[in-house]
Amino acid sequence: ARTIEDPWEKFQLENFASEKAIRHRYNPLSENWKQDAVTVKMENEPFGNGAMRECYRMKKLSNFSMKDDWKRAHNYVAKSYMDEDTKRETYFDDVKLQMDAKLWGEEFNRHNPPKKVNNRYR
Repeated sequence: ARTIEDPWEKFQLENFASEKAIRHRYNPLSENWKQDAVTVKMENEPFGNGAMRECYRMKKLSNFSMKDDWKRAHNYVAKSYMDEDTKRETYFDDVKLQMDAKLWGEEFNRHNPPKKVNNRYR
């Protein structure tokens, strides 16, 4: 089997301290939130930013992994508001909005339009 190279290998995220975190996931069909415990490693400094948020490279260990193989952990981009006064609720509203938009985009694409919507969110 051929392995895919990690595009973030040069940043050596496996050398950062691991942290326990709670992941919150939203299901737009049931309009429910789920939580689970995860282990992550994340850069201390942002690698980029937009108008309102900073971006950090992050790796999340699979909950099904039997060993801490950080070199094979999936890559993610963690975003944080630059305004420290941003309410926690705003983060949840953003996720809900993105997941609702994804659902509507998928529904639109089911009707085979001439140009489909590209859903980037998982």
